[in-house]
Amino acid sequence: MKQGLILTPAGIGLRWQLLPLGDGAYQMTPRKPSPHITVRETCAVLGLSRSSIYRLCSEGQLTYARPGKRKMLIDAASLQTFVNNRKEV
Repeated sequence: MKQGLILTPAGIGLRWQLLPLGDGAYQMTPRKPSPHITVRETCAVLGLSRSSIYRLCSEGQLTYARPGKRKMLIDAASLQTFVNNRKEV
């Protein structure tokens, strides 16, 4: 069994791991069951700033939920689709 890449930048305990599927596609697999991922974790996965994540959400490229006035949670399925469809520059 092949081990998946567990993204763990300093200071962020991510609950997700990316498992390669072949052909450059990845499967996001939760280490702890949750349908959402925080903005901070999304920043770490994509290597983008918080403002870029908010822009992607406002453009409809990522779906999200707002469980409170300030908190934003990114839908894990939409993040997975975005990662798989993202083209390398």
